[in-house]
Amino acid sequence: MLLRQVNVFRPFEAKKGEVMKAWANVAQPLADHEEFGRPTFDAKKAQHRFVVLMDSHVKYDAESAKASGICQDHDERIMLLDELLAAYTDTKDQEKSCHDQAKGQAALEQDTNEVDGAYIRQQAMESLGKRKLVDDDVDKSGASGGRLAKIAYTMQEEAKAERELRKEELDFRKFKYEKDQEERYKDREERREERQKDRELALEQTRLQNESMIAIISALKK
Repeated sequence: MLLRQVNVFRPFEAKKGEVMKAWANVAQPLADHEEFGRPTFDAKKAQHRFVVLMDSHVKYDAESAKASGICQDHDERIMLLDELLAAYTDTKDQEKSCHDQAKGQAALEQDTNEVDGAYIRQQAMESLGKRKLVDDDVDKSGASGGRLAKIAYTMQEEAKAERELRKEELDFRKFKYEKDQEERYKDREERREERQKDRELALEQTRLQNESMIAIISALKK
């Protein structure tokens, strides 16, 4: 009964801040149902029980995969667990991807702000340096002023080169981050497609087994 309710409401797909409300929608009808027999069943208990079922089904899938060559029966409960596990896993993968994306974007923005801040500070220093050179030229000889100008120019060029290098590093990190996101999306889609194929195969096997059983029963009745 719990699995059917979860499959109807899909509470694990609810938006942030509405998850427990969604689980309450699952739990309340069950708590009110006489055959369920658990009048104190609430949202937290429903969520906890579902997570336990998902963990158990992951272990079941792993054991079934090891039993290669052995035909596994797929009753309604197992197929429902397969479907819910696939949807639950997809939702968790998407949540993790969004979290990683937000975290990575924040780091990139911080680096961008640091580069911009360094540029502004350097521009201010260069401006002060130029004004100081003008003031010094009033009191110093042309040779001395020229030497200071060369030093200032060299410092400015070095600062400019460093700033450009940091910008290139930042651009590369942005590019790598975007590529990583694309790869994660592709991997997630491939896993989803594989799970879908597994579900379809299980359904087809069940259909063939049912048809075979019906044919055997019909033959015995003749």
